[in-house]
Amino acid sequence: MSLLFRISLLAAGVFFGLVVVVALPMLLTDAYVQISWPLAYGALFAFLSQLSSLGKGIQKIGVQSLPEMSFRRDVLLKYAKSPTWRIGFLMDISGAVFGLAALTILPISIAQPIFCNGFHVHATDS
Repeated sequence: MSLLFRISLLAAGVFFGLVVVVALPMLLTDAYVQISWPLAYGALFAFLSQLSSLGKGIQKIGVQSLPEMSFRRDVLLKYAKSPTWRIGFLMDISGAVFGLAALTILPISIAQPIFCNGFHVHATDS
């Protein structure tokens, strides 16, 4: 099973987990009437912070065809021109931004358990 397929499978699992944990209980009760939208947005941002872990996995795929990282100009240009590595890098940065946004909205006691899913995603694709 390829690494990219495993990463896609884990992304689908994170999405399914979001639906089961957040949306399904709200649909089965009347909780959607009383939902605190800032907390819902914060939880969504915390789940989207998993992009950081998925981006690291995609960067790992891109690095397989690149030379060892160094600060030489030609090596840095090869990394910058690699579309796979660049997509992984952008996903990593965007996941970090979503994580910071989640921490500005949510208390750490709510955000931290959601962030811990990233460790699972990253450990599984290594």
